[in-house]
Amino acid sequence: MDQTLLIAKRNNGIISTSEAERNGLHRTELTEYVSKGLLVKLERGIYALPNTPEDALYQIQKKKKR
Repeated sequence: MDQTLLIAKRNNGIISTSEAERNGLHRTELTEYVSKGLLVKLERGIYALPNTPEDALYQIQKKKKR
């Protein structure tokens, strides 16, 4: 399995652009994975593995940002 997908899997199916970059991956790889159906873009800078249930805490944090 690819490093990007492993990172997402360890993070309950979610990976951010900054996490990917800290691990030596380029943000264009995330876009490529979305086009291949390997990741789903949740919002700017946040990606998830397909079929990852939305985390309740993530939803609360997302609403608090607004």
